[in-house]
Amino acid sequence: MDGYAPAGQVTGYQVIGKRCFVGNLAWKTSWQDLKDRFRECGTVVYTNVMRDDDMRSKGWGIVEFETPQEVGDLRRDG
Repeated sequence: MDGYAPAGQVTGYQVIGKRCFVGNLAWKTSWQDLKDRFRECGTVVYTNVMRDDDMRSKGWGIVEFETPQEVGDLRRDG
């Protein structure tokens, strides 16, 4: 919707430690969509899509991997 990526498609992210901030998510993207998409890169131990007080998606989420190396692999795969 309005310039945001379709559910399951990732267009922007930032890596911090074992966690990856993922932006520009479709409003209907769920934590499970994120987990399914990023499990191709490594073992995902946590995902969350941030929501406002009305439980609407804020359009960004967090993915945490088991090891920092898996996040490094994500950087190389881009």
